[in-house]
Amino acid sequence: MLLVNGSRAYRSVCGCRLSAIDATTVECLVYNAAQQQIGAPLAETSAMKNSDLAHRAFGAIVVAGTVDDLSFVLAG
Repeated sequence: MLLVNGSRAYRSVCGCRLSAIDATTVECLVYNAAQQQIGAPLAETSAMKNSDLAHRAFGAIVVAGTVDDLSFVLAG
């Protein structure tokens, strides 16, 4: 979703989240968690696309009501 100010955000499909959540913040948190989960050297994970790193580390990522409510489901 694109907000009026031009920033990207995530919104709930079912309408249970009352306000949009900043996409850049969520994506940074996911990237950092994926780096920790994989345990690979920073240079190796930095060379990967963010989406590739997240898919390698997690089976699913659930964004709840706020950025503090992220849940990570391990892959495989």
